[in-house]
Amino acid sequence: MRWRIPIRSRVGNAVLAVLGVLYFLCAITLLGYSLLTGWGAISPVDLLIELILAAIALGGVVFINVAVDNLQLRERVRPSAPGSPDRRRVAAARP
Repeated sequence: MRWRIPIRSRVGNAVLAVLGVLYFLCAITLLGYSLLTGWGAISPVDLLIELILAAIALGGVVFINVAVDNLQLRERVRPSAPGSPDRRRVAAARP
C-alpha cells in the first residue's frame, strides 16, 4: 500500500529527507548502543525503549521514501534503454 503525501516545495522535501536520514541514523545508533550495553540484563522497560527506537528508525525510512517519491528521484536515476521510445523521439528530432 502506497501513501502519497504531497509536499509541493523542493526545499520541504529535501528537509524531510534530511530529517529522515537523521532519525534513522540516530535511532539505529541508540538501538545498537542499547543492545550492546544491556544485552545480559534486559528489563521490560529496555524492551519498550528498543521497540520505540526501532519504530523511530522505521519512521525515518518512511520520511526518506516520501521525499524520494515527491522529488521523483527514482525516475531521474533510471537510464532509458537504447530502444526506448524516448530515445527514438530524440534521434528522430535531430537533423
